[in-house]
Amino acid sequence: MQNKNINLIRYLILKNCYQTKEGHVGSAFSILEILYIIFKKYIKKNFFILSKGHASIGMYAVMYFFKYINKKNFLFVL
Repeated sequence: MQNKNINLIRYLILKNCYQTKEGHVGSAFSILEILYIIFKKYIKKNFFILSKGHASIGMYAVMYFFKYINKKNFLFVL
């Protein structure tokens, strides 16, 4: 199940980068599994600061997947 969710988030990243013609796909993919676990298990009562700026689209995709932001905010985040 987790691989299916990760692949869905990868698709969201690619789709967003294609539509906005911006973003760093490689950086986002490299941190995706870590972000998925952090947002799945730890983010409800904590906060998270991402210092890998080029991977921010990955964080926004994970936030969209877990319903922290809506589609409108996700597609225009860059």
